[in-house]
Amino acid sequence: MEEKYEEAAEFLEKALDMAEGTEDEELAKLCLKTASVYVICGDKERAKVLLDRTLELNEASLEALLLKAQLSLEEEDSLKATEELENYVQLDPENLNIRLSLAQLYENQGQYKKAMEQYKFLYEKQETDESHHLNALRCSFLSGNYQEALADFDSYLEKTEETSSFYPVALFLRSACYMQLGSLDEAE
Repeated sequence: MEEKYEEAAEFLEKALDMAEGTEDEELAKLCLKTASVYVICGDKERAKVLLDRTLELNEASLEALLLKAQLSLEEEDSLKATEELENYVQLDPENLNIRLSLAQLYENQGQYKKAMEQYKFLYEKQETDESHHLNALRCSFLSGNYQEALADFDSYLEKTEETSSFYPVALFLRSACYMQLGSLDEAE
């Protein structure tokens, strides 16, 4: 099967050579297709060159940005992946899956305020997913803004039923806020 993809890559390269001088949009599509085949073949370096070319021709190519982010993550370059997903979100701010990935990248990098912003956005768009709300609060705590986080946890706990699976987590994090603020009696 791999031989077929390598053969397809050769044909696409020839098509790219013949397509030089055509409209940028069409050439960008062809570059993206060729890059995708190179990813499947395992030639990531050639794929990256073609993805960069795709974005030169069409800076709004969401597929190219996503594929570049995936390649960056495979190479464990989370900063580059973050940059590419930030560009993606600027072009498609309503894509919740990409925002969730971006929030998780920010959190892994210790950029808790940025992660909190993404989780808040997700919660506002998907009010049925309480985990986004709690993740935003948790990131507020992790950012070191304990006073604000404490007020947010108090508000959250007032509105949340004790039977919620998130309730104990919120209680624990509220106690951690108290401990960070030196209020050990309240934490207990």
